[in-house]
Amino acid sequence: MNDDFTIVLFGADGKTVTGSKDLFPNYLKLSEDKVAASNKWYQTWAAAETYRQNLNLTYEFMLNYTADRLWEKCLETYDTYSPEEQGGTLLFIIMMKKLVSATEAAVSYLQTTLEKMKLIDYEGENGQSCQSNYWSSQKIGGGEQCT
Repeated sequence: MNDDFTIVLFGADGKTVTGSKDLFPNYLKLSEDKVAASNKWYQTWAAAETYRQNLNLTYEFMLNYTADRLWEKCLETYDTYSPEEQGGTLLFIIMMKKLVSATEAAVSYLQTTLEKMKLIDYEGENGQSCQSNYWSSQKIGGGEQCT
């Protein structure tokens, strides 16, 4: 089934195959449009029916094991692509981009919060609470010490 996760890359003309990349280690570098173009290629040019079946199988797998709210958000983007471009790999990259974006936003918020953290912001200037929050947050992503 991993063959579908080998993304076929095309030249500027959109027709000439120029190479391929494994989606798993390269999902941050690949665009949704490149994955959609690869899916279309698999759906129309791949000799084996297994490619088309695997695109559907990966879609079904993700449907069964994704939280409803995340699934709905991903479908908003997924449904903008033609049926020939759709498949589990497209859904995978859409989902990963949404998760990475949300994670980056959370880390950015956490970093900003840590930089502004002050002991006087804690009820009764509770040093233990401040220190506990600080050290817990350090495990996720840096910041300033309590002042």
